[in-house]
Amino acid sequence: MSSGRGASVATSDALDFLGFDLNDLLPRDGGLACMLKAYFDESQRPDGTFCVAGFVFTKGQAARFQSEWKEMLTCGRIFHMVEVVHRNRQFKHLRGREASQRLQDQAVEIIAKYAQFGVAVACNLTEIEPYLPKVRGFNRAYPLCAHFCLAAVGAHLDKDKRTDVVSYLFEQGNEGPQGDADALMHLVRRDATLRRAYHYHSHAFVGKQDSTVLQAADLLAWEYGRFKGEHLDSGKEPSRPEFRNLIMGKRIKFKAQHLTPRSRILREYFAQIQAYGEKINSDLDSEIS
Repeated sequence: MSSGRGASVATSDALDFLGFDLNDLLPRDGGLACMLKAYFDESQRPDGTFCVAGFVFTKGQAARFQSEWKEMLTCGRIFHMVEVVHRNRQFKHLRGREASQRLQDQAVEIIAKYAQFGVAVACNLTEIEPYLPKVRGFNRAYPLCAHFCLAAVGAHLDKDKRTDVVSYLFEQGNEGPQGDADALMHLVRRDATLRRAYHYHSHAFVGKQDSTVLQAADLLAWEYGRFKGEHLDSGKEPSRPEFRNLIMGKRIKFKAQHLTPRSRILREYFAQIQAYGEKINSDLDSEIS
């Protein structure tokens, strides 16, 4: 596992619920962890729906969540929503839709029990891509949606008058998404206004095999990506019982946002990133060298 520039991550025998010790990322006396995961399945969503979503946990909640999540899975399997739904790869042992549905229902129950807050930000790639700023690390949908996820977390904490700091965790992956997320967090870490707004304390990149909580974010990103494409964009009633149960049933606090080029807030974001662009590229070049 590799850490982001904002934190040094070490493995701990004492607190191994995420594959590493959250005490290395957060103050010993508190703090929150927010795991963010992207969803885009071109074969399933030909309309171009893209989503970044995740959950916020306290350290104690994450530890208890991990224990029950691992009990739910067997043989060291890693929860991957698309595999559970289609009953293939790691989950080809599931016999029939009923078995898959039971596992999904169980996952939703565990999330509802321990997650403090959920967030999802979605966009349509066909609509958004022509307007993305020509700035390295910000010229794709991933950092755009992640930025608004961070803003939603910060706004939620401010609304509740909470002073908690947050460690933001992203899925470790190929150079594109991870590099984009690192560019975004580079900007946040260097800007005092953004640090305060997002309650930023640290960030890191973890593999899904290392973090069971990141596997929960995978479920939400998949569900909300489907919900937007199949319900919000089409006007049909939502067909996924898991999403109705967890989110529409208001079992946890949840913030969703749909980004379109027509929105004022998105135009302002593009203008700010474009203005920052020259400085961002210069800073990234200096760190790389």
